[in-house]
Amino acid sequence: MLLNKFGKLEAAGGGLRDAFGAAMEAGVPVLTSVSSAFAAAWESFAAPLFVVVPADADRIDAWWNAVRSRPLAMTGNASRAAAS
Repeated sequence: MLLNKFGKLEAAGGGLRDAFGAAMEAGVPVLTSVSSAFAAAWESFAAPLFVVVPADADRIDAWWNAVRSRPLAMTGNASRAAAS
């Protein structure tokens, strides 16, 4: 699932925060971006269920290939990515 950035609204508990939470609860891999200004809020919200993937097409493809074929219950820590 691709969700727009985790930003000011999400850090404050609004915006797409519920969508992020629902996806995480369901074990659905999510790709989003998080600016350094909201990195602490993201970590507080999503840890330990995320990995940082550089904003590089090859690295994002590698992350996706690693998580896409896993059963939802098996996605674990590699299931969410935040591109910075």
